[in-house]
Order: sequence, then structure tokens, then C-alpha cells
Amino acid sequence: MELLSPSPKPVIPWQGTVLGLIGVAQILFSILFFFVIMLGLTVGGLFSAFALPDVESLLPSLAIGSIGVLVVIFGLPFFILKVLVTIGLFRGKRWTVIVTIVFAALGLMMHLGSFNLFWLTFTAIELGLAIVCLRDPFYNQNNPAYRPHT
Repeated sequence: MELLSPSPKPVIPWQGTVLGLIGVAQILFSILFFFVIMLGLTVGGLFSAFALPDVESLLPSLAIGSIGVLVVIFGLPFFILKVLVTIGLFRGKRWTVIVTIVFAALGLMMHLGSFNLFWLTFTAIELGLAIVCLRDPFYNQNNPAYRPHT
């Protein structure tokens, strides 16, 4: 009877769950960063408007505010990509694992140059988890070239 029953649907591996939770944490930190920038622009603008009434003295705070706005504008596409990748990791999309591998490899190269051992280790673990997920059946459900190890 077991031969006639359909094969069970693969479940998300623990490595994929950890990658998804890392993605959720990164999204939450991005939202927090956005609110800190907006709070800094608002409060900084109010204080500089009261303390420094002439236009020349406002230029440094306007420059810092402009840089903050540019960081938010250029960071928005990456934020949207991170949200889509995190959702895709929980749904079993193979492309999300590949995107995670690419960004983790770029982050690993960046942290190699900075000699920051904590972030270097964290990024290496993230890269390892993504490589393991690449071979998991959960992320290869629609891949005709996939051959599971038996």
C-alpha cells in the first residue's frame, strides 16, 4: 500500500528555518534603522531651526539629512529584495537560496578585509547554511535536474 501513496511533501530543513529567522532579524533591524534616521532628521531639524536661525548654519544639518535620505532611498530596493528572499526561503524557492549565497559570499569577502571576527564568522555560517539548503529537497521541488542522494 505504501507504494501507491504519493510521496510526502518535503519539509523545510532547520538550516532554511535559521536562514529565514536571520532574514526576519535583518528586516527588523532595517526598519529600526529607518525610524532612527527619520527621528534624527525630525529632531535634528527642529533643534537646528531653533538654535541656528540663519541659513548658513543650517547647511551641515541639511547635508547630514540629505545623506540620511539618500541612504534610505538607495537602501529601499535592497530592503524589498530582503523581504522577498525571506518569504521565499520559507516557501521553498530555490532562487532565494542562490541570492542568499551570492550576498553571503559578498559579505564574507567584505568582512575578510575588515578583520572583524564576529561578522566574519556570522557570514561564514550564513553561507554554509545556504549551501546546505541548496541541495535540500525542499528547495528543489520544481527542479527537474535535481537527484537526491540515496
